[in-house]
Amino acid sequence: MVSTMKVAGIIAEYNPFHLGHAHQIRLLKEAGFDYVVVCMSGDFVQRGAPAIVDKYARTRMALSCGADLVLELPSLFAVSSAEYFATAGVRLLASLGCVDTLCFGYEGDFGPEIKSLLAALADYLNKEPVSYQTALQAFLRDGFSYPAARAKALSQVFPEAASFLQYSNNILALEYTRAIRRFAPGLELFPIPRTDDGYHGMRSAEAIRTLLFSGEPVEAYLPAEAFAALSEAIDTQGLTASNDFSAMLSYKLLLEEDFSGYADCSEDLSRKLIKVRSRACTFSGLVSLLKTKDLTYTRISRVLLNIMLNRRQETLSAFSGEGKKNALYAKMLGFRRDASTLLSAVKKSAEIPYLSKNADAAALLHSDAMRLFSLDICASKIYHLVCSEKTGTLFPNDYEHPLEIL
Repeated sequence: MVSTMKVAGIIAEYNPFHLGHAHQIRLLKEAGFDYVVVCMSGDFVQRGAPAIVDKYARTRMALSCGADLVLELPSLFAVSSAEYFATAGVRLLASLGCVDTLCFGYEGDFGPEIKSLLAALADYLNKEPVSYQTALQAFLRDGFSYPAARAKALSQVFPEAASFLQYSNNILALEYTRAIRRFAPGLELFPIPRTDDGYHGMRSAEAIRTLLFSGEPVEAYLPAEAFAALSEAIDTQGLTASNDFSAMLSYKLLLEEDFSGYADCSEDLSRKLIKVRSRACTFSGLVSLLKTKDLTYTRISRVLLNIMLNRRQETLSAFSGEGKKNALYAKMLGFRRDASTLLSAVKKSAEIPYLSKNADAAALLHSDAMRLFSLDICASKIYHLVCSEKTGTLFPNDYEHPLEIL
């Protein structure tokens, strides 16, 4: 650990980078942190969708607005449930050896008690008492989705859990805390309350995406530098949406008769998918046909994306869980030139291979890490294949694309 400087980590998607994200980085710098390291999803994101623009454009947005170093969260975990997503991000940042704090946003009026609430919930879930497991299974049998069933089961011990877990950002905050207390106890928590939409002109990433796809102006909701980078990316590659992958998904669904081996796909969902796969022309249309009370839109989207990307549960399990290190390398997407001290510290203290050039992967990574890395390369190729088809322009792959350097 490098003790002469303070380094904060953020796990993010920046889809796109907006005023709230800039506010978070600004608060960290004002709090005395010398550098901010971002672990960012690549070309596909946790809600089971492609990012609206590619990871390099979003890296450029982040660097132009105060981030010092952007690393890619391996795509296997970027398109996974909150637990896998958060755990992989926490362990990657902790493996750098110089990040001392994790910063994240939360929603609701929980005030200074937020840390103690997160710690209590995290410790309880990490122990998973029999009484909790029994209650959880009972609510699942009653037809509740997993997030709803978990919130109800927790509420029997923690009355505030139901209101807290109604927000997706709070679910992630809880999973970050669980991962820290299991795998990275040296990381400090730096929770930041998120403001409501409309406060000081802020809008959520979801709201901004809706405006973008509707052709509405969004400049007021992004920092000027981020808006410029986003506009340039849209002019070059267009906006990317789930339905752009409809034909690719449909073809993949025709090839098999059992999808239960894919990540997050149950046998019941597999059977439903086989019944309806020929009844929708689009990615979103298929999700709508599969949506039920006990299956969230996000989970179905992730399952379909994992099928399209050929991500199987056995692969996810092989890189996750106790005794397994899902942080096998740190893949750089970009950095600021004035962050040389940070880069030197990472190179010196990182417990995992640090990739500043993708071409070095074969020499630096062992077989398991190379397997994980290859999934990132494949995901990027698929993403840019669709962008090329839409625009008639060939885009460089991960081996050809230069780092974003500001």
